[in-house]
Amino acid sequence: MKKCFAIVLFAAVMSMSLSSCATVFKGSLSAARLVGVKKGEQVEVLKDGATMPIETRGEEQFVKLPAQSSHIVVVKYKGQEKKLQTNQVLGGGWLILDILLGGLIGVIVDAATGNWNELSDLFVESPTPGQ
Repeated sequence: MKKCFAIVLFAAVMSMSLSSCATVFKGSLSAARLVGVKKGEQVEVLKDGATMPIETRGEEQFVKLPAQSSHIVVVKYKGQEKKLQTNQVLGGGWLILDILLGGLIGVIVDAATGNWNELSDLFVESPTPGQ
């Protein structure tokens, strides 16, 4: 009986600790892909006058921004400045994980924090046909 209780208690604690999956695993930042910018090319993204960090994954570059809202940023690339907007998109996978692992608590936490949102791509340069 004690072993069964310990297993149930352990499962309950793990379930509660894994609730709000996006907040625990992803955090408050989301990466917006810089479409048209290749690895190694110089690009600068400004948000409210501050330079945002750029990260490279494979051959693509991304900028990390808070996931809680949409953003208007200034992108400096190839001697030009463009004002671009990235929008919030609900990360459906986080919602499913919240429901399966955390139940209502996970859904409430991630909805309140906005951490389950992903950001849409920033089209710095439109891809040419055939790419």
